[in-house]
Amino acid sequence: MVITQPRKALYEVEESALEKEEKDKEKRKEMHKDFLKTTHYPNDLRFDHTPEQIEKEAKELIEYSNKVIAKIISIPKSERTFLSIFNEYSKLESHFSTKCNNLCFYRFVSSDPKIR
Repeated sequence: MVITQPRKALYEVEESALEKEEKDKEKRKEMHKDFLKTTHYPNDLRFDHTPEQIEKEAKELIEYSNKVIAKIISIPKSERTFLSIFNEYSKLESHFSTKCNNLCFYRFVSSDPKIR
């Protein structure tokens, strides 16, 4: 069977698309592994914070969030993809929500007005 030039180009495009899809799958697997490393399992909920520790951890959380957002913004336009942006944002969201929920929990349950 002789493949005409246009069909040959079509097959090459299809092959390159399949190769790209395979590379994307591998990249997603690696990103998922990285994401699992950054999540807090099991949850590190504690009930022994002092008001000073809560304030310190809240400031650290804000600083961390600002650094991650700056990192997301600094991704060159040519490298911005759903995966590259979403991966960094999902790490931030996971870390932030866990820490924030742990620190805000006292507001609803602490008997110490300084902590609330």
